[in-house]
Amino acid sequence: MLLRVQCDPQPLQLPPLTQPQVTYVHLVITAEGDHTLPLHLVLVADASRSMRIPIVNEHQFRELVRNGGAHEVLVDGVPVWQLANPLSCEARSQFPSPIDYTVRALHSVVERLAPDDRMALIACASDALVLAPSTPGHRRTDLIGAIARLPVLRLGESTNLAQGLQLALAQFVVTDEPAVRRVVLLTDGFTTDTTMCTTLAREAATHGITISTIGLGSTFEETLLTQIADLSGGRASFGQEAGHIPTIISAELEHARQTTIHALSLHMTLPQTVTLRRIT
Repeated sequence: MLLRVQCDPQPLQLPPLTQPQVTYVHLVITAEGDHTLPLHLVLVADASRSMRIPIVNEHQFRELVRNGGAHEVLVDGVPVWQLANPLSCEARSQFPSPIDYTVRALHSVVERLAPDDRMALIACASDALVLAPSTPGHRRTDLIGAIARLPVLRLGESTNLAQGLQLALAQFVVTDEPAVRRVVLLTDGFTTDTTMCTTLAREAATHGITISTIGLGSTFEETLLTQIADLSGGRASFGQEAGHIPTIISAELEHARQTTIHALSLHMTLPQTVTLRRIT
């Protein structure tokens, strides 16, 4: 495969000064020829209680209150709205939760898998569980069955992302076969072990595994998710609303599909007066 490297700006020139200078260089590396790598994908989905809470817009909420479906109560002295009765299956279909949107996104992923792709699904909350081990893309029935278990799981109230990441990395078989190895991590809250998460991100990078993170809402750990993505060469995405989940996961799948080079190394020879600070 022939690679082409384009540098911007070209040529790179700095005026001679006595004080230190900082410059940014944009490298574009392109591969010639059609060479699509198989995708080995692991999705880690936050399955904590907050991901199962139905989401209503303002109009739907007013209708609930008008029909006696919700009332205001005091919790620790703070007024909050509470459902009068559990939602029926019909009502839940009108007010989907983040988990419901996640299920829709996963169905779309399965439909787009090629026969030589692989996919695994991990659910995590206080505990983590492998719903589907690394499964060939042609076994769609097995994957759909695993996805169906996600909304009914009860794995606790908190979110242990580190345990979920550990199970995710264990799904990748050590092999010399070229493949795009990617973990997609989705969460809407805080985790119990941030240090272990960053350690696992570094471990993933050493094995050529990329971790992309998706933060949902406004209460997740943005700094941690960005750090996990940066350490492993992945992307950090954020969605304000649960309805954005399918679009974000679809974009991540498309980005993975565009990867044509596995484990590329870039060797740079720099003058003694030049120091490389960061590559992103």
